[in-house]
Amino acid sequence: MSDHVRIFYAHARGMQDKDIDARAEKLRDIAGSAFPGKQLSVTTGRDDYRTRAKAEGGWAGWTYSVGGGTDHEGLPRFHAVVSDAQNVGKATADIMRYAQSNGRKVIFWDGADLFAPVTGVVDSGKDNWKAGWSLTLG
Repeated sequence: MSDHVRIFYAHARGMQDKDIDARAEKLRDIAGSAFPGKQLSVTTGRDDYRTRAKAEGGWAGWTYSVGGGTDHEGLPRFHAVVSDAQNVGKATADIMRYAQSNGRKVIFWDGADLFAPVTGVVDSGKDNWKAGWSLTLG
C-alpha cells in the first residue's frame, strides 16, 4: 500500500450534509489511528459524485470508478470502501461489488467502534433502489 491511504465513505444519499461531514471526520480520526505514519484521506460519496460522476459518464461509470478505478499512476482511486449501513442502495451495492472484485477492502462501520469486513452484497429482490441490498458481514 502506498504512503497515502484513500478511503471512500459510502453513505445514504438523503443524509444531511452536516451529518455526512461529522461522520466522515469521525471515520478519518478512527482510521488515522489504524494507519500511523500514513497520509489518510476520507472522501464522501456526496463529494466524489459531485466532482467525478459527469466525467465518468454518469452513475454506472462513476460506481465502477469508485470501486475499481485507478489514478493516473495506476494506483487504486480508493484502497477501501466503508459503509455505515447494512442495507444499501444500488449505487453503494455496485461500488462494493466492484471494490471486492478488484481486491479493495470493503468494510461495514456502525458509526462508533465496530468495523466488520463485508463478505458479500445480497439483492433483496424488492426493487428498492435506496435500501434493497444487504451487506453480509464476516
